[in-house]
Amino acid sequence: MFKATIRQIHLYLGITIGTILALMGLTGFITAWDEDIMAALDHGVIRVEPRHLPTLTPDQLLQRFSEQMPAAKPTV
Repeated sequence: MFKATIRQIHLYLGITIGTILALMGLTGFITAWDEDIMAALDHGVIRVEPRHLPTLTPDQLLQRFSEQMPAAKPTV
């Protein structure tokens, strides 16, 4: 009886602690490699550098859109 109780306690504590340690290891890995992980996930994302041009008003923006894509219709 005593041996079986000790075995059950050992089993439950081992599963609990093992799960916690695995979770800590996974989050530590993600934290250490977050830049590489994000670079791999964002492989197809295009990064655009900001240009130092004046900001267009909504009317100017619609006019440029119409000039560049005359067949398209802008939606709100």
